[in-house]
Amino acid sequence: MAAHHYRPAALRAPVEVLIGGAGMRVGDGPLRPWSALTGLRFSEVAGAGGLKMIWLDLSFGTATERLSVTGEPGALAPFAVLLQDLAGHLARARPDMTVQIGADTRTRWAFFGLGLASLLAGGGIAVAMLAGGMGGARMTAAALPVLMLLGLGGVLVAGNRPGRAAPHLPLAALRKRIAALAGGGGTA
Repeated sequence: MAAHHYRPAALRAPVEVLIGGAGMRVGDGPLRPWSALTGLRFSEVAGAGGLKMIWLDLSFGTATERLSVTGEPGALAPFAVLLQDLAGHLARARPDMTVQIGADTRTRWAFFGLGLASLLAGGGIAVAMLAGGMGGARMTAAALPVLMLLGLGGVLVAGNRPGRAAPHLPLAALRKRIAALAGGGGTA
């Protein structure tokens, strides 16, 4: 088995992941055989200052192994090498496997709720400004923050609709995203 080491975040201890033809092991955990793999989910979020949060959830029945990293694109190379090796083993062991792209249902509900709250707050502030007879200069000064709040809410609600199914892509598409990550470019 090949050993990979990466640091999930600047203040976290390194993690060891062993990957081989039969399966994988994270740290001192149990060996997870590829034959027991029931699902894959890949997510990537770009944050402020160029930071990226990337995670791959591997479901083995009721158990889930999450491989995740947060950092600047240049610091993600060890994680990208780990994912490339993992995707190569999966392509050989489970070539029919598809990858679900995006956050899980609970996270999508949370972002949907935040978006809805932003829309309601922005709309409420706008109605209060109009009903309160706010002067032109004050209304103009408050318009940009209210529009930003409404825009943020709209984007969060539209992108995280709970009833919308997350897309499933073939394993080859995950390998392309990982190659872009290893090169420091591209987003998921």
